[in-house]
Amino acid sequence: MIPRVVDISHYTTVTDLKKTAAAGIWGIIAKCTQGTNNTDKTYLVNKKKTLDAGMLFGAYHFGEDDDPEEQLNNFLQHAQIDNKTLPCLDYEDYPNSQMTPSQMVKFLRLGEQKVGRKFVIYSGNRLREDITKLSHDDQAYVCSHPLWHAQYSSRVTLPKGFTKYFLWQYTGDNVGPKPHSVPGLGGEAGLDLNVYDGTRDELISEWVAYIGPVVGHL
Repeated sequence: MIPRVVDISHYTTVTDLKKTAAAGIWGIIAKCTQGTNNTDKTYLVNKKKTLDAGMLFGAYHFGEDDDPEEQLNNFLQHAQIDNKTLPCLDYEDYPNSQMTPSQMVKFLRLGEQKVGRKFVIYSGNRLREDITKLSHDDQAYVCSHPLWHAQYSSRVTLPKGFTKYFLWQYTGDNVGPKPHSVPGLGGEAGLDLNVYDGTRDELISEWVAYIGPVVGHL
C-alpha cells in the first residue's frame, strides 16, 4: 500500500508535516467537530500546518444521534470552509450515540444546500449495513457522494450502489496492511492511512472538484 492521505485528530501527534509531505503524503483530513457542540481543539492549528506544508486539506464532522441541522451548524461554525477545505461526514459505529441513516441523509442534504457542494462520506461497515434501510431516492442521493471507504484489508467491498471509492482507508489502530506510519506524525496507535487510485494531479483535480462557493452557513 502507498498512503497518500492521512486523517488526524487530537489523538494524533503532529511533529513535522513538511516531513510528512516529503514522504509522499498529498493531503490531510482533520477532525473538526462531533455532535452538536464538541470541537477538536487542534483543528485550526492542523489546518495551518497542513497548508503551510503544501498539502491538500479537508475537515470532517463525526456524526452522532442528534439533530442533523444543529450538528451541521456546529461543523460550519468551526470548520471555516473555504476553497482549500474539503468537507466530510464521518458516519461510523458509535454505540453511545449512533447517527441514524435518516439523520445522515438530512445532514448531507442540508450540507449541500448550505455549502453549495456535496460532502465526502467516510464509512465502512456501517454504511454497508444501513444503505438498504433508506428509500430508493435517498439511496441514490447518498451514492451520488464521493466515498471515503474504511476497510482494513487488502481488498475492498463497497456498499450497495457505489461503484468506486474516492479514498480508501486501509489501516488504522495498527490493523490492516502495512505501512501503519509516516514521517512527521505519530500517536498511541497506528495512523489512519488512505490510498488514492491515481496520480497527485488527479487527486488535486478531484479534490478541487468538490469545492465551490459557500452559500451561507447558518
